[in-house]
Amino acid sequence: MTLREIAHAVADETVGPRPTRIAGNAAPDARNLLRTINKVGAQLVREHAWSFLLKQYTFQASGQLLSLPAAEFPADFSRLLSGTFQLIDSNIGIRGPALPVEWATFDSDSGPPLFFRSAEGIQIRPVPSAGEPLAFWYVSKTWVRAGGSHAPRATMTDDDDIPMFDQELVVLFAKSVWLQDMDRIGDRRQQQRIMRCNRQSATTRSRPAACSRPMCLRVAP
Repeated sequence: MTLREIAHAVADETVGPRPTRIAGNAAPDARNLLRTINKVGAQLVREHAWSFLLKQYTFQASGQLLSLPAAEFPADFSRLLSGTFQLIDSNIGIRGPALPVEWATFDSDSGPPLFFRSAEGIQIRPVPSAGEPLAFWYVSKTWVRAGGSHAPRATMTDDDDIPMFDQELVVLFAKSVWLQDMDRIGDRRQQQRIMRCNRQSATTRSRPAACSRPMCLRVAP
């Protein structure tokens, strides 16, 4: 199923609007469907380490405490897969990521290595020698295949884009998110109507029953 087909399936199952074109359509209904489907895709990426999103990344140690700067992370990096970080030549696993308290008290220059991830990147103790190869597995955030080229993407941007997830799973989650959003919009509109009725009642010093709107909240004078 493409983006367009998924959006139409969500629309059909929620008895909602069914725009002919989704991507690039400025109509609010189309924009909301696109936002909902992309929200679902990003959520599914975060929820599970899907096998088709797993990739291995190899690099060489810098010889400094900061072994891998954040700027050198893979462009499609979402999160590191726990238990997969290792020194390749010695086949030694690197424990972590360490909690800040653990890292602050860890000052060993020998023994099993430990890594800590911060906004700056990945730090390792004991510091690996410069040029030593390291590797870890990570979850990619590219859950979309572009229509035609099949190039990986992190969001759906074209009506012919295809999700790597099971399409019915995307429809199911998107339908749930869409209905929740509609409920919130309905609640917000009801609250606004109640506030308008109450303001009118306060102005006229009459009970809300005199208001013609059906959603007024009856309050004591």
